[in-house]
Amino acid sequence: MTPLFSVLIPTLNEAAGIGATLAAARAALGEQAEYIVADGQSSDGTAELARAAGARVIESARGRGRQLDAALCAAQGEICIMLHADTRLPTDALTHILRALQGAIGGAFLLRFDDAGLQWLARAINLRSRVLRSATGDQAIFARRDVLLAVGGVPRVELFEDVRLWQKLKRAGRTQIVASEVTTSARLWRSAGTLRVILLHWRLRLLHALGVAPERLARLYPTSGS
Repeated sequence: MTPLFSVLIPTLNEAAGIGATLAAARAALGEQAEYIVADGQSSDGTAELARAAGARVIESARGRGRQLDAALCAAQGEICIMLHADTRLPTDALTHILRALQGAIGGAFLLRFDDAGLQWLARAINLRSRVLRSATGDQAIFARRDVLLAVGGVPRVELFEDVRLWQKLKRAGRTQIVASEVTTSARLWRSAGTLRVILLHWRLRLLHALGVAPERLARLYPTSGS
């Protein structure tokens, strides 16, 4: 039986959280979904834990864009959800996705952090998403698989694959930010410092908008966190 959803999860040494991520996705979507983990040669047992949680694991070259595109190529579901390994879907995800896709080709969620002290930042990001109709990978971007393939799949770039994909979806048709929140890890903000990460993100976005290659920008991005 062809699944309705394909949940695409790129991983690299995500043993600490992949079980919870898959459990939350399964609680939201159940047997209507297939769960594909594209692993970038993890050394901490991530792949084994993902298989034990019922996911199909495929090997991929490292890089979130490459991993997501590899998972997309393996997907069979009508609707694909691109889920970071440290992000958990809400229990009402299925209802919101199906409702959004009645009038849109794709969409994304609002977000909250797993750190109560950073909810002000989540509110600011959510306001930006509503006003600018923007989304990043932490917001679990979703779209119909045929649309994703028609726009060329997930960009296989070192950084900003999510921004580039969202721009392609917006050019292809209507997108929607749904009124439900995914919960994502605040580990990067905690480890690198909130102000430092905000300033870094602004700097990288500006450089990306000015045409600096993602491969160069990736060298500036912290290796810990997502």
